[in-house]
Amino acid sequence: MDIMAAFDDAIQDGADMISLSVGGPVSDSFNDAIAIGSFHAMKKGILTSCAAGNEGPALASVGNVAPWILTVGASGMDRQFRTPLTIGNSIKTSGISVNTFTPKARMYPLTSAAQAWNDSVQMPDAAGYCFVETLDKNKVKGKIVLCKGGSDSDIKEMGGVGMIVASDDSLDTGFTLVLPAAIVNSERGA
Repeated sequence: MDIMAAFDDAIQDGADMISLSVGGPVSDSFNDAIAIGSFHAMKKGILTSCAAGNEGPALASVGNVAPWILTVGASGMDRQFRTPLTIGNSIKTSGISVNTFTPKARMYPLTSAAQAWNDSVQMPDAAGYCFVETLDKNKVKGKIVLCKGGSDSDIKEMGGVGMIVASDDSLDTGFTLVLPAAIVNSERGA
């Protein structure tokens, strides 16, 4: 009902356009608050623009399908944000990330979550993951840490200077993180 109230407020305020970045599963336009609210807005000459949703790329996965709604879908681009990585034994590869950092040194020691493991922690399911509670701060400080996943802010808090995440997830999107980092696929990480 909050969505309906928001539409009523926008219509009464004299909005020219309503942008609603909310998506969800396809539902019956006669029972959907967004479809009903945008229909009333359309009757007053107000265009409603809504998110298409994130359920794709399967067929019939677009949300907000009422014909009086302008539905906007995200798109991709034909490039990746690559970060070059050189390991001390001259192995060169690259990972996915958006880095705006200028390292103070050209080379840093590399460790892994397994090597930096806090021996007093009894969490076998967390092995390989980089979290403050699973790693030994003294083994992380001043190093780039290879992880299966975890928190970049935890690595920074422990004094780490960078992070390499070996994962097969999120290899199509560059992320900005709080320290120099790159995501590589599991095979490269191994």
